[in-house]
Amino acid sequence: MVKPKTIIRGDFCHLPSKFKDTKAKRAVLRALGIIFSVLCPLYSYFAVEYLHFGGKAQLFGFMAGRAPTLLFGIGIFCFIFAAVLLLSGRAWCACLVCTLVSDVLGIVNHLKFGATGDYFYPWDFEQTGNVSELVKFVKFDFTAAAVIVVVLSFSFAVLTFVLGTRLPLGAVIRLPALAAALACVFVVFSSPQSVTKIINRAGIYMEDTVLQTSNYRANGFTAAFTVNVLSANVEMPGGYGENTIKAIMDGREETPASEDFASPDIILILSESFWDVRLLGGTFSDDPLECFDALASEENVYSGKMYQTGFGGGTVRPEFEVITGLTTDGLPGGSVPWRYVTKPLETYAGTLKDIGYKTYGIHPYLSRFYDRKRAYPLAGIDETYFEEDLRKIEEVECSLVSVYDYVSDDSFVSYLEYFLDRDADGGSPKFIFGISMENHQSFYGKYADCGMKYENELMSDEMINTVENYAYGVMHADRALGSLAEYVRNRERPTVLCLFGDHLPSLGADYGAYRQSGLLVGNGDGGFTAEEHDIMQSTPFIVLSNFEMKKDGMLNEGNGNRISSYNLLNGVFELIGAPRTALCSFLSDYYEALPYYNGRLGLTTDEAQKYFVRAHRQLTYDRIRGGRDSLD
Repeated sequence: MVKPKTIIRGDFCHLPSKFKDTKAKRAVLRALGIIFSVLCPLYSYFAVEYLHFGGKAQLFGFMAGRAPTLLFGIGIFCFIFAAVLLLSGRAWCACLVCTLVSDVLGIVNHLKFGATGDYFYPWDFEQTGNVSELVKFVKFDFTAAAVIVVVLSFSFAVLTFVLGTRLPLGAVIRLPALAAALACVFVVFSSPQSVTKIINRAGIYMEDTVLQTSNYRANGFTAAFTVNVLSANVEMPGGYGENTIKAIMDGREETPASEDFASPDIILILSESFWDVRLLGGTFSDDPLECFDALASEENVYSGKMYQTGFGGGTVRPEFEVITGLTTDGLPGGSVPWRYVTKPLETYAGTLKDIGYKTYGIHPYLSRFYDRKRAYPLAGIDETYFEEDLRKIEEVECSLVSVYDYVSDDSFVSYLEYFLDRDADGGSPKFIFGISMENHQSFYGKYADCGMKYENELMSDEMINTVENYAYGVMHADRALGSLAEYVRNRERPTVLCLFGDHLPSLGADYGAYRQSGLLVGNGDGGFTAEEHDIMQSTPFIVLSNFEMKKDGMLNEGNGNRISSYNLLNGVFELIGAPRTALCSFLSDYYEALPYYNGRLGLTTDEAQKYFVRAHRQLTYDRIRGGRDSLD
């Protein structure tokens, strides 16, 4: 009787015995397991970067001459692999986690960029509760090569599982080693000086977080995402301190309302993705901005360009700047500014509330988005009404449009009129901040029966469809504006209306319609020219009323105005003689030195202008993270 050959004790290989019945065969299997384990983090890094850049040509272009950055990114995945290996002792677990991190982040980043033209940031995890809603905005357009890259990534976990590759150390050694490694990482990266040193050695610079487009393009996804993790907290501006803030605010005082201030009702509207789509060229079957143009040409109307920091998405950033007068330039790119507001904050809405106004926030969408429901009361907005609240108002018919069932702009205007008319006789003046929803992305195939036709021989059929649906929504917003303007002018109570677009729309992946039309070409280095940044960061605004407004100031009658988002309401307050804070005084001087500015415009500034840029960031930090000395 022949005894079966004994396999080494503790053998976890799942291959048949014939593949491991000798010492030499087992050595080969162990070597293969080690090779696959070593290759897994390397593959994971290049997989996420391939998904990020969208192809091998772009990936190879990024890799050229970027050895320190590549080593940094590979090191990130090596650390993830090593941490899971020390925790579990099994290579297949480490491979699975490593590749899942790579695939999930790569896929989500690709989908978000395709939907919004913006990248995936660490703080986007805060929106995980809204995934079911956010999925409506994405388009799954992966190439066959991208699918193969994702599928192949799981082969590492499968192979190391079959081979039974393990770390030959017991838990009593592995777990303390893991704790020590995590402690070392924490110590190294808890010091701003050491973080900066490491980042710089890797050829990455923290300043890139101001412009996330350049951050993700120049550093790749892994390094850019890691930089954002390391800079997730609001960084204290250089030179910040109590004395600095007092020097900025020295001599600045509140300005009381003018003698002829009529305490008008004030309607402030953020019109979702409102932009002059005619800049793309081509011909439209209907003029999408007919009412806007007609109103802008009338007397006692002020319009022009408002400069803001969004593009394709990120409504909350220009929203925050318009309401507070602060800047988002010093905040992590793509973050939600309202998350940093944890105490009552001085705002334009709060200034009106202090003199007896009733303040409202109205948005026909979910209350949980962007933390508005919690933050608005801290920003001086006491009554908030979101989609779930508005639908309970029986006096207004709520019509839903598009395949996404968004509340129409017509219904949105009806809600505004409802709140303005409620207790209108003898009641307190009202400030209403409304955010529309109908013209939210995605635009391709949005309307089952799109009533807009567009012709442009430079564009693909898919892009034509996207532009048609977007322009149809703009036309609805434009006609709703015309209806609301007529309502305002027919009111007996003094009323002023200010409407602005929050950002340009996302019209296809990689600036699809903009590039195909030739509106955005680029500077040859993957970026855009100063003139193109001016287009990308400016949206229309208009101010009108049913009473005579001041003729000159920051805003002048006509359509040639150019102003920053944080100064828009300051200009409106000046027009109507409303009280203005010490911050308004600073912003007025800022306007005189530099009429419009934000970090995405890439403007060249002199020393006098740089003073106001730095001071604005310092004031913002002071109010949301610092000692609040500017509020004394």
